[in-house]
Amino acid sequence: MTSVDFAAAQKRVADRRQARIEARNARHQAQSSGRALKTSEHFPYPLNGWIGSGIRTWDLIKGRDGTQPAFRVGQVDAELLDEELLELLRGQAGEALKYFGTHLQDDWTSEIVLFLRVILFKLSVWDHNASYGAALQNLRYSDARHRGPLPKQPSTWQKTWYGLLSIGGRYGWEKWEIWLADREGSYETVGTKVVLGEFANLKQPTPRIRLLSRLSSLASSAHSVAAFVSFLVFLVNGRYRTLLDRLLRLRLISPSNHLSRQVSFEYLNRQLVWHAFTEFLLFLLPLVGITRWRRWLSKAWRKAKILVKPESEEQETKHKGELGFLPERT
Repeated sequence: MTSVDFAAAQKRVADRRQARIEARNARHQAQSSGRALKTSEHFPYPLNGWIGSGIRTWDLIKGRDGTQPAFRVGQVDAELLDEELLELLRGQAGEALKYFGTHLQDDWTSEIVLFLRVILFKLSVWDHNASYGAALQNLRYSDARHRGPLPKQPSTWQKTWYGLLSIGGRYGWEKWEIWLADREGSYETVGTKVVLGEFANLKQPTPRIRLLSRLSSLASSAHSVAAFVSFLVFLVNGRYRTLLDRLLRLRLISPSNHLSRQVSFEYLNRQLVWHAFTEFLLFLLPLVGITRWRRWLSKAWRKAKILVKPESEEQETKHKGELGFLPERT
């Protein structure tokens, strides 16, 4: 088969797959519309529209036809692996910077984490469309707006906004909270007189600082609620893992549809076995007594050396003289 025939065959397969997906989506949409219309017919005018819209929204949330959701455990594990990798690199950077002074790690923690996040983002998501955790799970980011049979790589503006919001946004919010905490909680001492354990003449935070702190708390709570709702929807349909992925229409999918969805627990079982074994040794060794075992091993080693030592060498090392028959020690 020539290359032209092979390309034509691939195009025919892709067209047939796209036709099946479109037919399945149309059938599912017709079934959903009929179900919503049949259910809302039994209610009066103001309620039938709301109920029909609610049913269609629920079908849209839980519908899976044409989406091909990747297994949810792998997507969540990818995020956990990314966080573990960041913590590992952060610890290594702290060990390297401690020789220049312990104050560097304490004063520049946010900047160190920002630098590590930027490097990881450039080497993983920007270059290969997948973080290191997602690559270990054999997952790649794709543009969810594309409805074709084959996944499409995310665009440049999607990756740019993903890096700005996930790295720069997190760094900026952390710095904002630190600035508010310094202005709100760290009162400036005007005098040095101590009365009943409290400093006198404390400067209270201004009403503007209180308002900004209250607004920040409300924004943080709203983000937590939105992220929780987004994660619940992710557990239902398995499309968008985080709130940022849902806003930017980025999905983690597998490059191939012929991969096994079975989760391997071999590494976890091995870690649990070794953890239980080390815990058992830590419990048993103090009861047995290390010094007694050390003396026993040293005696056995000396006896083994005597047995292995040649007879000629033993005769050469024998003590001579009138008191040579006496032992060296008693």
